[in-house]
This record gives sequence, structure tokens and C-alpha cells, in this order.
Amino acid sequence: MQDEGDAEYKAAVFHETLAQVLLKQTLRIRSEHDFQEVGLTGGVFQNRILTERAAELLIENGFRVILPERIPGNDGGLSFGQVVEAGVGATNGSSSYKKRKRA
Repeated sequence: MQDEGDAEYKAAVFHETLAQVLLKQTLRIRSEHDFQEVGLTGGVFQNRILTERAAELLIENGFRVILPERIPGNDGGLSFGQVVEAGVGATNGSSSYKKRKRA
């Protein structure tokens, strides 16, 4: 990247580039599969600047953006999902975790 001055400028270019790439990939996938909702989750979307810009672009292009509200979108949410999966498996004996562990 050219030296355009300060870190603030470089960070802005970085965030804008990521948001634009996300939009481009999402539009490409939508051209092959019919969907209107996009979930922005995972540790990368704990970055407020990136999340706000990506959501703005997606909404401008007709997507409904879904963000985590009650369960964190990072490893905490992953852990919660694992607990739920284990609980479901314990009640009906069909946990995919158990199947993987046995294999």
C-alpha cells in the first residue's frame, strides 16, 4: 500500500476493502442461490467499523442483515452451540459430537 500518510487512512482503506469484498462475494453467491438474509458473526465482526460498513453495503443491496443479540458471535457463541448440541444429543442419543468422538 502506498504511504498515504497516517494509520487512520490505511485502516479506513483496509475496512472499506474488506466490506466491499464481502459484498461482492455475497452478491455472487446470491446470483446462484436465492437468499436475502446474511448473518455477520464471528470474531471479525466484533470490529464495529467493519460490521457497520458491511451491514450498510448489504442493506443497500437488498439483504437483511442479522447480528448476534443475546449470544456472542465469537468463541463464546461457539461454546454455547457445543453445549446445546451436547444437550440435544444427551436427550435423544444422536449427538453428532458423540458420533465424531467414536469414529
